[in-house]
Amino acid sequence: MILTLKNIGIIKDTKIAFNGLTIIAGKNDTGKSTVGKLMFAIVKALSRFEQDLHESQQKRIFEIIESIYFQVRRQYSFVENGHLKKEFIPPYFFRQIEKLLNNKEFEEIEIVLENKINLLKEPSNKIIDYIHKLKKLIVTKEDKKSIISRALRKAFISEFGFEITPKYSKLKSSIDFSEGENNIFAIELANNEITEFTLYDEVFFNDVTFIDAPILLQMYDVISSASTMLEIINEDDKEQRLMYSSRPKVSLHIKDLISKLENSQYFSPDLFNQKFSENINKLIQGKFQFNKKQKDFLFRKAINQEKSIKLKSINTASGIKAFGILQLLMESDFIDERSLLIIDEPETHLHPQWQIEYARLIIMLVAEYNIPVLLSSHSPYIIQALKVFSEKNNIQDKTKYYLAEETKDNMSKISDVTNDLNRVFKILSEPLQDLVWS
Repeated sequence: MILTLKNIGIIKDTKIAFNGLTIIAGKNDTGKSTVGKLMFAIVKALSRFEQDLHESQQKRIFEIIESIYFQVRRQYSFVENGHLKKEFIPPYFFRQIEKLLNNKEFEEIEIVLENKINLLKEPSNKIIDYIHKLKKLIVTKEDKKSIISRALRKAFISEFGFEITPKYSKLKSSIDFSEGENNIFAIELANNEITEFTLYDEVFFNDVTFIDAPILLQMYDVISSASTMLEIINEDDKEQRLMYSSRPKVSLHIKDLISKLENSQYFSPDLFNQKFSENINKLIQGKFQFNKKQKDFLFRKAINQEKSIKLKSINTASGIKAFGILQLLMESDFIDERSLLIIDEPETHLHPQWQIEYARLIIMLVAEYNIPVLLSSHSPYIIQALKVFSEKNNIQDKTKYYLAEETKDNMSKISDVTNDLNRVFKILSEPLQDLVWS
């Protein structure tokens, strides 16, 4: 599978293969994370657009019903017309519509709405307008292309804000995905908007998980109560509504990951996955588990063979939390051969020895579990360890290395360096060499 990008973020152009393990190395601010966030947004949008559409429609129906209720309350006295309050109060009104909508009884919905209007004596124009707006929302059927385009737009907004195309540039941007000789999808963008979208065939990946900072394990309460920029309340004036929303906002990939980790409490790893977890438990001398009552991921640290202590995530080392995320994901059974795992700069909180151990586990995921992985890094320890372990496990043909470098026009180019890894090690080791030999 090949991802082709032109003028996306700071990336000028690149072709990146996905065939098992894909590694992107380079300095900071060269577009490594952009590739990961982009793949997350696309796979998530394509894999759950129907679910998002249903949830979005329900949300918009409830909002219109609320608006109708407030207009009725302003025009009529509920003291004198108690039956109106019962008929128009949002939870009851919504349940009426939802039941009929789920059974696709559209004619019955129209009858319900007409009956509601007939209950009112001389309803205001605003009430009539809202009723018509509700009818239109319910009966209008969108084609698959427009539904997916909207899902993609929301996912791009969630991961990139309103900044996916190059700033201060009129260059056209494009995203193409293919498998062998077959085109899968093509997206064209301009001024941060999708101008054209074509879906030729279904994407192989049916889910995606993005891992970055392990600190999120100690931020469960904040993240779970936050909204994402995917949750657009109103299709009009989107940017302003999002900016002034009172709820804190996080990227969709953060909310998605914390939800998967939380749900690990309901699963027991099978014998195959248990082998992976036991490798981590032995390394960090303990095990993570979500505690619903405390709303925290507690670390049970082994003191000896018979005794252990429980530590709050805030009192657990970041390096241990980095391994804990992998352990919880595998135990929750959320990643498999059709679920892309994206890991962004895992070395950030790891000692060089643990960087090597982390790389060993990544190779284990690819070699033994057939899990596709996209990993970005600026650590020579991680890159070298991945090279050594991939060769030991005979998965060189499933491993691709790329180097992200800044271009003269302040953009970035990502090149295939699978057969020339010395370019990576030269760039990543230069700062230390300059320091030692200067």
